[in-house]
Amino acid sequence: MADLRKAPLAIEAVRRIDAIFAIEREINGLEQRLAVRQKRITPLIDELKAWMLTERARLSRHADIEGDRRHAHALAGFHPLSRRWSHLSQ
Repeated sequence: MADLRKAPLAIEAVRRIDAIFAIEREINGLEQRLAVRQKRITPLIDELKAWMLTERARLSRHADIEGDRRHAHALAGFHPLSRRWSHLSQ
């Protein structure tokens, strides 16, 4: 487990992604997966993207701090769930 004081962004990202995967575990094998994804997962993905953009902007303003600079760089190249569910939020 990450130390919450040292990795709050990672903890928040994992929390948000875990909420998405919790729904996926619920609907595994169901015929109506796509409909559930569009209704329940798409808003979570949109929120995750918005949160990441906000954090990237916030961290970019504090780029003089080495850890923040690394986090901003990591967020800049990360597109959440880009291959699996990106079509749902378009």
